[in-house]
Amino acid sequence: EMGRYLTLPGGLTLANIPGIIVSPADGSGSLDPLLRHTKGKEKLLTIFNSNKILICQTWLRHLQETSRSSVWSVTEELLSKLLEFIIQFVSSEGDIQTKHTISNIASSTKNSLEQVQVAVEAFPDAVLGIIKEHSEEPHWMLVIQPMVKKAVWSVREALQP
Repeated sequence: EMGRYLTLPGGLTLANIPGIIVSPADGSGSLDPLLRHTKGKEKLLTIFNSNKILICQTWLRHLQETSRSSVWSVTEELLSKLLEFIIQFVSSEGDIQTKHTISNIASSTKNSLEQVQVAVEAFPDAVLGIIKEHSEEPHWMLVIQPMVKKAVWSVREALQP
């Protein structure tokens, strides 16, 4: 019967046994990586867009607590612009002019590229708790975290001379 078995690459077959869910309906356990990625991206963008103020405040507090510099001048304005860039990066799959945008953000907020770099490096640690809190199911972290790391890596690369 069609639909009663799931055949994996390599010929392994899983029976579709009533009461046993092979793949969660939310797509997170899907064998289709594109579906997992698309759903994960939607979840991440929803979290970012609905928590912008909280993310920026948490990020700034994290920087203030972890910064070794007594002359730290990063503001919520800079973090807000960086968050908007990260949102654009994630939503466009990285198809934006990173180097030019980051330079504009730094100069428009009167921050050095070094300050931008330190702020961006702190982003994953600062938002991890917020993402976990707003992810209904922990298995989504396996899909979402690499997206955050990719955005941070892209900014880091753009800041290299």
